[in-house]
Amino acid sequence: VDDINNGKNSSNPSDLTVFNNTLYFIAEHEKDGRELFKLDRLGNPRVVEKIYSNYKSSNPANLKIFNDSLYFTLTDEDGKTELWKETNTGETEEVRGITSSYSYNFSNLTIFNNSLYFSTTDDDNRTYLWKTNDLGDVEKVNGTSSSDFYNPSNFTIVNDKLYFTTTDKYDNRIYLWKTNSADATRDVERVDGINRNSYNTSNFTIVNDILYFTTTDFNGAQLWRVNDNG
Repeated sequence: VDDINNGKNSSNPSDLTVFNNTLYFIAEHEKDGRELFKLDRLGNPRVVEKIYSNYKSSNPANLKIFNDSLYFTLTDEDGKTELWKETNTGETEEVRGITSSYSYNFSNLTIFNNSLYFSTTDDDNRTYLWKTNDLGDVEKVNGTSSSDFYNPSNFTIVNDKLYFTTTDKYDNRIYLWKTNSADATRDVERVDGINRNSYNTSNFTIVNDILYFTTTDFNGAQLWRVNDNG
């Protein structure tokens, strides 16, 4: 493969992803900065598209294949992030639905129930959960509030439900959530049972369709599981 970043500095290729029988990756270019590349038919690397022409780098990240498209995020020099995708026909387009005030810290891209879920933060460091809809745009996931929905993590799918944890931004209390199909007005709901003083939830593991995880409180580490009631 050609030397993308001429000179002594490395191009630091990462995030190698095969989509539509083509290799995509993120690398450093001497003129274009950090960009998304793919190999053409001759095996030569080329920039997918220089979307942020006024900036040194587009800072791509979060490559995820979903519904015959390669999704990825781009971040400008002001720290604002946009969600983009390249279709299997080679067209590159922005995914609509997120305004610039919400577009920071994209993370947790997870495919569940024929939707792509992910989280962002806004100008005030509040966290929001999003998902793609039937039109290919994105929309906010209903059922969360601003105070107890902070720092989502541990996204895990078990028994046709998506589980994840959040932290209360005021007292660092941990909450466990799951997707909800019983209430049309709420896409997700909190799972009760975790001690109020629990923190540092981790080690999400599925055994025989049962979700296990650990938490830590003033008495040390504890092992939990989700029961038959979910």
